[in-house]
Amino acid sequence: MAPAARELRFGSDGVGSWWAMSAGDDPQAAGPGTGAPQGEAPPLRAADRVERELHRTLLHSLLELERGVLEFRRVYGIASDELPLPDPDDLARRLAHPVEAAQARMELDRILQDLKVHQIALLEGYTEATQVGSQRLIESLDPEKVRDQFDRGSVQVGPLKVSARFRPVLIQAIWEEILRRCQQYRALDPVQFERFYREGFQRGYRRFWEARRGRGAGN
Repeated sequence: MAPAARELRFGSDGVGSWWAMSAGDDPQAAGPGTGAPQGEAPPLRAADRVERELHRTLLHSLLELERGVLEFRRVYGIASDELPLPDPDDLARRLAHPVEAAQARMELDRILQDLKVHQIALLEGYTEATQVGSQRLIESLDPEKVRDQFDRGSVQVGPLKVSARFRPVLIQAIWEEILRRCQQYRALDPVQFERFYREGFQRGYRRFWEARRGRGAGN
């Protein structure tokens, strides 16, 4: 009779099982009478090797994504007291270890949770950035705000300085300053223009991230 097909289990009680079986620890893998001598691990089947390499690639990719998230927070000045990332090969080994698997699963769950929180925090940051950034940009072109720059002062008109209390002169000066700022904004590169929006993004992202990083992303 052919050996029974083995069941590849995923879930809270089977996270480490696929690592163990991929490593050749499944006693049914080789079938009766064809196993390795006692005391030696049975040879990996071709499918086992492909499966193990796939799991290894997924784990490495997952940790690379999380490393990118940590670097993103560093660049945007979002303080973090997060734990350092585990080595992917060491994490894989511990996921298959009967004693260390529970702690390794907790680390893996923490990383997955943080990636989910990061995705939603990006949206929160974007929403805050569009509001705060747009307000800052509009306020910089508000005639009343620009007027404060000239009020109770003087305005250069050709070779002469004229009191800003003279209304036609003041209105002309405000208009020319708004035109100057518009021209200046058009010449900004993306990095320079971002200064209007970065503070709002940081605030929105940080608020959501700090509130949710210790909880479920869907809570």
